[in-house]
Amino acid sequence: MTATLIEPRPFLHSLLGEAVAERFWSKVDLTGVCWEWTRGLTDDGYGKFWYNGAARRAHRIAWMLLVAPELPDDLVADHLCRNRLCVCPDHIEWVTPDVNTLRGFGPAALAARVTHCPQDHEYAGDNLIVRVQQGRERRECRTCVNEQKRARRARALAKLGAGR
Repeated sequence: MTATLIEPRPFLHSLLGEAVAERFWSKVDLTGVCWEWTRGLTDDGYGKFWYNGAARRAHRIAWMLLVAPELPDDLVADHLCRNRLCVCPDHIEWVTPDVNTLRGFGPAALAARVTHCPQDHEYAGDNLIVRVQQGRERRECRTCVNEQKRARRARALAKLGAGR
């Protein structure tokens, strides 16, 4: 990450109130590349700041103080620095929840990055089968599915032939 490009804009501070801004910035370590939150955390490890009687994520308050008083609708903050304590607006990009999930390291993101089945057939074109089970998409390799069907059929025929 590069050094910050955002400069505080006093008129935005006044929208939330100078007292709020002072209280907020007293809880931030501005000495590193990432501006790290030093106080309370949410259950999932993001900075937590009390504003207007509710706990808010600290990076959202920093955005409101430095960039714009309104947060983007239907978008979530993606920490490009991958540091959940960081409140630096330069390190945040507003993206859809799906994009944010796929940029991460959770099971859905890791599965989406897989391009070949365990037998090294590519998940693409006619070789890709997408099935929906319990509301979730699952990719299958057509080559492997066909091989499994042939093997199952051969076992069934062998079993029938052995019974004669």
